[in-house]
Amino acid sequence: MPKNADTASSSNGDVLPTKKRDLPKNPTSNQNISKQLSSKASEGASRTASSHEHYHPDPKRRKLDSTLEPAKVAPTTPCKMYAKRQPEIVKRQPEIVDLTSSQSSSPPPLRISRPAVISSPVKIDTKVLTVRNFRKAKSSPQDYYNATVKKLERALDIILQGQTLGFSNEDLYKGVENICKQGRAADLCRCLTTRLSDHATTTMKNVLSRKVDVDTPSPQALKSILEEFYIWKKRTDFVRDIFYFLERTYLLSQSKNLADMCKEIFRDVVLDDKLLGEKALAGVCDLIHGSRTRTGAAYEAGTCKAGVKMFADLGLYNTKLEPRLLAESQKFFHEWSVEKSKSEALSTYVNSVMALFQLEDKRASDLNLTSFTKRSLSESLELLAIERQVDRLVSEKEVHELLDENDKVNLERLYTLLGRCKQSNEIIGPFEKWIRDRGTEIVFDEEHDDQMVIKLLALKRQIDFMYIESFHRNREYLAKLREAFEEFMNKTKKSKANHGTDNTKQGEMIAKYVNMLLEGGSKAIPSSLKATQTAAVAEEDDNEVHDEDGVINEQLDQVLDLFRFLHGKAVFEAFYKRDLARRLLLGRSASADAELSMINRLRTECGSGFTQNLETMFNDMELSREELIEYKARQTEAGYKSPIDLTVHVLSSAAWPSYPDINFNVPVEVQKVIAKFETSYNAHHNNRKLHWKYALHHTSIVARFPAGPKELIVSAFQAAVLLMFNNVSGEEELSYEMIKATTGLPDEDLKLTLQSLACAKLRPLRKRPEGRDIGTSDVFFINTKFKSPKYRVKINRIQQKETKKENKETHERVALDREFETQAAIVRIMKSKKEYAHNLLIADVITATQKRGKLSLPDIKKQIDRLIEKDYMCRLEEEDPSKKNIYGYVA
Repeated sequence: MPKNADTASSSNGDVLPTKKRDLPKNPTSNQNISKQLSSKASEGASRTASSHEHYHPDPKRRKLDSTLEPAKVAPTTPCKMYAKRQPEIVKRQPEIVDLTSSQSSSPPPLRISRPAVISSPVKIDTKVLTVRNFRKAKSSPQDYYNATVKKLERALDIILQGQTLGFSNEDLYKGVENICKQGRAADLCRCLTTRLSDHATTTMKNVLSRKVDVDTPSPQALKSILEEFYIWKKRTDFVRDIFYFLERTYLLSQSKNLADMCKEIFRDVVLDDKLLGEKALAGVCDLIHGSRTRTGAAYEAGTCKAGVKMFADLGLYNTKLEPRLLAESQKFFHEWSVEKSKSEALSTYVNSVMALFQLEDKRASDLNLTSFTKRSLSESLELLAIERQVDRLVSEKEVHELLDENDKVNLERLYTLLGRCKQSNEIIGPFEKWIRDRGTEIVFDEEHDDQMVIKLLALKRQIDFMYIESFHRNREYLAKLREAFEEFMNKTKKSKANHGTDNTKQGEMIAKYVNMLLEGGSKAIPSSLKATQTAAVAEEDDNEVHDEDGVINEQLDQVLDLFRFLHGKAVFEAFYKRDLARRLLLGRSASADAELSMINRLRTECGSGFTQNLETMFNDMELSREELIEYKARQTEAGYKSPIDLTVHVLSSAAWPSYPDINFNVPVEVQKVIAKFETSYNAHHNNRKLHWKYALHHTSIVARFPAGPKELIVSAFQAAVLLMFNNVSGEEELSYEMIKATTGLPDEDLKLTLQSLACAKLRPLRKRPEGRDIGTSDVFFINTKFKSPKYRVKINRIQQKETKKENKETHERVALDREFETQAAIVRIMKSKKEYAHNLLIADVITATQKRGKLSLPDIKKQIDRLIEKDYMCRLEEEDPSKKNIYGYVA
């Protein structure tokens, strides 16, 4: 062997060349290599032949192998090598190669045996290859199918009986897979379906037949059916795992699955059975009915929910359970609503219906009923308990009871219930009538006229809260609310309260309530009308000063809500002007800002023409204040000091209310001071004449009683009477006639004055005989026991209050002004039309005068007759009979 040849030793002692180029060039060696390669080819040919004899592949593989031919092997001759000495021949055992043990088609690696290098030639025997086949011959496909199906059937019986399976799940799954791959999936599916159906029809149905019969209560029967359903579901789920390959290949192509097939079998066998299916349906419905009535079958939420789910899983919810449940629910709702509506009061019935809605909704959610079922149950309950009971729900008598009790919660629930059927406006009728009746009752309650506005404000507040909280700010309710208020706020009738006129009492009482607020401030507000602050606002205002003007303004806003409903505001204007004059002249206003705020509100509501005179009154007060300052300054410059501190208000008679002139002998001391002021005023103002209104005078005098001095705030008439006692001793008496002669007062005014001094709670004088009435024979003397905790004592209460005479004069003046306004409106209309029909004239007059108050038809006709008498207009039918009921204007 060459020196440069690289060699490697194998495990059997053979020498292998590592590279092709390093193979020995010895011809003898080449011949050995060729001999080994020939042996390798023979080995391959033998393997091929063996494979054809013992292996039976599928048809495709058999066809492919038939095209191959056995390899041809060339004869070989033993290789001889010569050395210096002849070695003995080495004999080896033939090497056995198992060609079936390897899955690879490639031939085994080539092994080249090389004898050890010896000096003499070696004789080597040829290698003998023997191929053994260890694979057994397979059975036919039909036999394999029959054996596998038989095994699967045994496994199915064991699984469906609930016993322990003695087979390998993997072997069973592999068997299903092999059958499907052989194209027998349809046969296997039919076999599986038949096996499951047989078990359900025989074993399972027999079990249920023993547990459920005609006399078995439905809930108990439902439990038995549910038990078998869950057992069936659990066992068939195991079956699905084994036949998963069938499901994912064959059944998937058929748009089917084993789960639905198993449910279908249970449904056909159990729930399509007349007895079992009826028991299952009745069981679910009976449990639901028991929960509604709290009688009969006890409500088992778990069982009922499981029953609903079973019907849904089996595809019977929409076809069987839902129609049955809706029908029985409708029957229950009808009977329930009829019974409850007859036996319960309105508020109780409303609460019962609301509770039933909540229970039904909760039960439907707990049982996982479909949205359609929930909606159907709700609609059925709405129809039977609300829509068909509308007459009961809007019963005028019972709705009025809720309104009288101010039951905002139940009114809101009633409104909500009716809203479910889109009939929430059905309450408007009873609501409007209640407002009208309640308001009319308050307006015409002559015994409690002084409480009219307080009651109206309380009613308005109550209705406003109902509108917001109970009726959810429904604009239709607001419109009817205003219509009802407007109607009764303008109702009027001739009575003693309005002195036989058509004036509304409402305007007068609103003006007097405003006077009470502006005169008394926040203390005069009734406790029932005081706004309550919320907790948050109260916490913020703990350290803040109470805003009295804000409270008064809030109350004025509420009064203006009533004022806006008045058609004729002339009555309010007249009484408000008189009260304002008294407050300004007597200094009784609680807040100047509140006074001006009220004027601004009236200007906004009625226009500047309505408040022109009121604003003039404030201007007069300001000018009088300036005039008095100038007068006192002039007196001081002249060095004159008046013994009496005189305050004078010079008023324009056109803007202020008219007051009667009362004969009165002014005390000499006061008369001198008044004359001096009048002289000074006339010197600075030409063509003006002062008319002194002594009825509006008030003064303060200091009286010394045994208990101590007191400053008395009295009227001019009271002061004149008290000053007469300065000239008498403590026990001397003055007769009524003597006082009358000295003061010159009429009997009516004098009696009121003496009554306020001798019969009131604070009495600086006493009379004999004692009593509340003043007689012409009475005598008066000083009350030496007069006491008061205050130094400054107000005695002029009667002067501050309106008398019946003043009230009557105001009403009569308003009625007279309205007549003049009506006549002026008629003349303006006739002057523009020249000739006008009676009905059209009446309509135009009402339109023209409604801002000052709505007139009745008889009053308008009366004014037309007066204008005809005054020759402002005439009846044309007297001259032309064809012009009947037509008036003509007389220029």
